[in-house]
Amino acid sequence: MTPVAVVGMACRLPGGIDSPELLWAALLDGDDAPAEPPRQRWDADVFDCDFFGIGEREAVAIDPQQRLLLEVSWEAVDRAGLPAEALAGSSTGVFVGLTHGPHGLPGNGFGTASGWIAHAVGSHGPAMTVDTDCSSGLTAVHLACRSLHEGESDLALAADGFAPGEGAAALVLKRLPDALAGGDRILGVILGTAATHAPPARAAACLRALAAAGVDASTVGMVQAYGAAAAIGGPAGHAGVAEVYGVDAPCALGWVGTGGGMLALIKTVLAVGHGVVPRAPRLDRLPGELGDVDTKLFVPQASTAWPAHGRAPRRAAVSAYAASGTNLHAIVEEAPPHGAGASAPPGAAAFLLSASSADALRETAHRLAGWVHERAHTVVPSDLAYTLARRRTHRPVRTAVIAGGVEELVAGLREVAGGATAYRPAVGSDDRGPVWVFSGAGSQWAAMGADLLVSEPVFAATVATLEPLIAEESGFSVTAAMTAPEVVAGTDRVQPTLFAMQVALAATLGSYGIRPGAVIGYSLGEAAAAAVAGALSLQDGVRLVCRSSRLMATAAGPAAMASVELPALRVRSELTALGVDDVVVAAVTSPQTALIAGSPESVRALRTAWQSRGVTARDVAVDAVGMAHTPHVDPVLDELARALALLRPTAPQVPYYSATLFDPRERPACDAGYWADNLRHTVRFSAAVRAALDDGHRVFAELSPHPLLTDAVGHTAAAAGTPVAALAVMRRGERPPHGLLGVLAELYHAGAAVDFSVPYPRGRLLDAPPAAWTRRRLPGRRAGADGHGRTGVSVAVHPLLGAHVPLPEEPERHAWHADVGTGALPWLGDHRVHDVPAFPRAAYCEMALAAARAVLGDTCEVRDVSFEAMLLPDKETPVTAVASVTAPGRAEFTVQTPRDGGGQLRLASAALHAAHADDRPSGHDVPALLAAHPSRVDGGELRRGFTGAGVRYGPAFAGLAAVHVGDGSVLAEVVPPGSIRPHQGHYGIHPALLDACFQAVGAHPEIRNGNGGSLPPSGLRRLRAYASARTARYCYARVTSAAAGALEADLELLDDVGAVLVAVWGLRLGTARSGGADRATSEFRAELDDVPPEEWPARIRQLVSEQAGLILRRAVDPDRPLPEYGLDSLGALELRTRLEAETGIRLAPNDISTTAHRLADHLYDQLGGRRDTGGSSARRPTRCVDGQ
Repeated sequence: MTPVAVVGMACRLPGGIDSPELLWAALLDGDDAPAEPPRQRWDADVFDCDFFGIGEREAVAIDPQQRLLLEVSWEAVDRAGLPAEALAGSSTGVFVGLTHGPHGLPGNGFGTASGWIAHAVGSHGPAMTVDTDCSSGLTAVHLACRSLHEGESDLALAADGFAPGEGAAALVLKRLPDALAGGDRILGVILGTAATHAPPARAAACLRALAAAGVDASTVGMVQAYGAAAAIGGPAGHAGVAEVYGVDAPCALGWVGTGGGMLALIKTVLAVGHGVVPRAPRLDRLPGELGDVDTKLFVPQASTAWPAHGRAPRRAAVSAYAASGTNLHAIVEEAPPHGAGASAPPGAAAFLLSASSADALRETAHRLAGWVHERAHTVVPSDLAYTLARRRTHRPVRTAVIAGGVEELVAGLREVAGGATAYRPAVGSDDRGPVWVFSGAGSQWAAMGADLLVSEPVFAATVATLEPLIAEESGFSVTAAMTAPEVVAGTDRVQPTLFAMQVALAATLGSYGIRPGAVIGYSLGEAAAAAVAGALSLQDGVRLVCRSSRLMATAAGPAAMASVELPALRVRSELTALGVDDVVVAAVTSPQTALIAGSPESVRALRTAWQSRGVTARDVAVDAVGMAHTPHVDPVLDELARALALLRPTAPQVPYYSATLFDPRERPACDAGYWADNLRHTVRFSAAVRAALDDGHRVFAELSPHPLLTDAVGHTAAAAGTPVAALAVMRRGERPPHGLLGVLAELYHAGAAVDFSVPYPRGRLLDAPPAAWTRRRLPGRRAGADGHGRTGVSVAVHPLLGAHVPLPEEPERHAWHADVGTGALPWLGDHRVHDVPAFPRAAYCEMALAAARAVLGDTCEVRDVSFEAMLLPDKETPVTAVASVTAPGRAEFTVQTPRDGGGQLRLASAALHAAHADDRPSGHDVPALLAAHPSRVDGGELRRGFTGAGVRYGPAFAGLAAVHVGDGSVLAEVVPPGSIRPHQGHYGIHPALLDACFQAVGAHPEIRNGNGGSLPPSGLRRLRAYASARTARYCYARVTSAAAGALEADLELLDDVGAVLVAVWGLRLGTARSGGADRATSEFRAELDDVPPEEWPARIRQLVSEQAGLILRRAVDPDRPLPEYGLDSLGALELRTRLEAETGIRLAPNDISTTAHRLADHLYDQLGGRRDTGGSSARRPTRCVDGQ
């Protein structure tokens, strides 16, 4: 048999053992980790769904032990130093031994365990699950070794889930010659394996494994045995082992209970590696019949040095037998001497960290800081950098610590671990390099290249190459220009110096393994873009930039430039309407920003006029470059074409997005004519960026001494609704201590492709702790029993509703249970009231729609939605939703949450109805709507206005990009924020998107003019979804009625061509004091209706005093103002929420700043009015007064 190297191991065991290192420490301590089972055991209902690409619906249905196996298997792969890209499409085999505890849902048998793992790593080799009871784990290893031996697999992953110890283990296996050739870290070697059946064949299994290994039994120093501890298993198994081992020489005997096959193998690999036989805890002698076997096998009572066998390598045997009768035996040997690769040279490095969430990233940094600190005198930092960069899978949430030594590294890791940075997932997918952006003039500063010439050899070498070329063309030293204490001046010097900086920056970043995925140049920055892309040689690039800038200097004259926050088309229209013919649009930097150039008087007049209208416009400092892209350069164009006639352009080697041509994707000729057009034509920078975005580029980096265009890239991306990272390679006055390593770190964080083999060409693989998981509690359970012992099986899962639990004994009633806390749904933390997370009322609409689809089918609608209480979610916040069918095609829907003192608080209610399929509203003409709504309000401005009312929207609820206001209606631009876009598929309409529509109504003049302030939604009459809201682009809202403190509107969510996706009729914002009769009746209101009116005052006083006391945690004097008890804004908000839920009366913030009695009087008045106007025949009770 071909020897098989163990190159990776991972395990999860009781007692907090989650690594082979902790297992070995426990073995040496003789700790077998006995403990009471934890209440949540392995947190079986938490899982990192996002990392494995498994939706919650699927994850809920997967056997919890298979979810555990997935994590442990990936940890083994991580410890083996195998990044995901090395396994994708490979002939890696997956072999799983699994027994106990079937999960019981279709498609969820044992056979899927290996399939899930193979799917996770992307392998194409065999995937199989085997169940031989106690010997399942070693059987999986046996099959893996055979597959490797026969060439069926090149790498094998063997995993085992076991019980009753509860845990999992995994090994990564590779043919020994391949492992040696690949420089893998070899932990041990499996020399041979064998399998037999039935007790009489157990000795035969040992002999066959020895024969396959080609070794003698006398060279084996330890036998690790495990199996069924029953009369049929233990004695026979021990006798079989004793027949082969411990005959000629003493041999240590280890023993573990049932279900430890993979654990036994990991223990054995650790033992041969360390040269120590760990003692057997709680076993001082072999019991009963086992002790009667005549053998030299002995049970070590203390950790024992390995039995000597001359110079032979340490060897051990692992034996397994099971109630199934399947016997397995394996021979394990210590790793042979082998070179693990040469260490990388010392020096500063970027230590890359990644995880699936910001919290997991901080935990990863915390673990790594401890690991490095413990090994401060032995760890080689360059080897750790190599391991993290090249031997780990890079997860989406990332950062990097740049350090030159251990102390600096530990400090940086601890800063990450203890910080509160909101790390966002990478926008790139590591599949393409960044887009290099080369700006024109204006980014220069004094001594801008001085540090890089010293710290970056490639930068210095590139500048040295350009020095004589530029000197020959322009007669000055570019090295002196970029190191001088004064800022380089004059177009004929500025442009060549910037060209040299940009080209040298690109070359330097190439030495870090960063190569562009595309290039874009702005104005004469296209010269550097062409040179870097390979369209021009360096010499031709120098000729181009030097000769162009020299001619531009000769064309210099009075000129000015200004930037204006208006679309270029509108600017041109205004210039035409005003008859301005000495100013032109010189550049279009973003969809909302244009650059004008021309005579100073006209530019100043235009700027002043725009500013007087509230349009942002500002001067742009220029020299001769201010004449570019205007008719002023026309006289030099022919001369420029002649000066550049000898250019020898070639095809670009990377995608080149031209800011000169009408079609940015058209291949530029880069000849004299092209560069004449570049000097004269409008710079179409925004169009070039948009083309790159549309082609999938997400990471842009500006190669200039100071960023001029990163904001423009961001604005263009925002207008396109596309997430982007726009980075600056340098900034004015900043002198990074480690050169451009910081740029490498930023690009890694953004998700740009980096060839890490360039900065980290070699190194030793270290067993650093793997990345922490981002586990979230799954909303459903595999099965659960209610308080009456009834059991239901969770089937469909919705992020807000949770698991849908059909009730067989009540087929007309459907229930859902979910956790809507900020731990399970972090985006909810971005919706805040008085700086406290508040559950958005738009979420109840989506819950009702989802429930309607589940109960009534896809053609359905929601009516009479009432938002009855504010929910302030904690990290874990349970809610229950119930839909009860009342008639064919109709159901009542409620959402409630447990009260602190017991019982349930109803949060929202609605009526669910089947609907007609053909009543979709007609679409709208979007251009016509835009024309009818000329006044534009920025979404950020609106959100800032809401802040004054105590409502704050974070990034997830920043989907309202802008609002266009007309007469009686508003048209909103809605763009799903990047943080929610990947999750939209789980919702009919994501609550953050619908909430953006609710925000849009706040732009209506009835509210903005002070008639009501910021009004919260209180309900709606009808809601219907006609198509997925994922393509939503606009929200059209028409106000149908308005009164003091209340407003009603109809909304339509539209796609980019005006088709109606979702319609809302009768959205109510605010509630007039007398208009609350439509609110659902609470338990307290029901109690009031059951008692005589004369008893109302006492009941209301009791309610107010009890609720205030619960919040303040003390009895309150009803005549003492509540703020004097220390009732802060959060407590006041909670008291308002509770009283509103109980009474149905909406309270203002200042209603709470009084005594309990006066607050009760106020509620009494409102309730009395409602009873009187609601048609009740009861006499309205007299006012509640003291002593009544």
